[in-house]
Amino acid sequence: MSGLEAHTAAIPLLLSDVGGCFELIEGNGLLVENTEDDIGYKLDKIFDDYENYREQAIRASGKFVIENYASAYKSIILG
Repeated sequence: MSGLEAHTAAIPLLLSDVGGCFELIEGNGLLVENTEDDIGYKLDKIFDDYENYREQAIRASGKFVIENYASAYKSIILG
């Protein structure tokens, strides 16, 4: 599942800082460095405080409407 799909589905995010992923993080997840230690540490943080991350994910997902994404994708594809 992509970060954008998870964001829209109100799933807490665990993303690497590439391609603008940081823009999706609004208290609803964490950015990770590309190391096993950091990924494990941040995954544990999300599990330990899942309810908080889930609440934030629900709030953040409300800012995005699927119709806006459809319009954006159409614009990108059609130019």
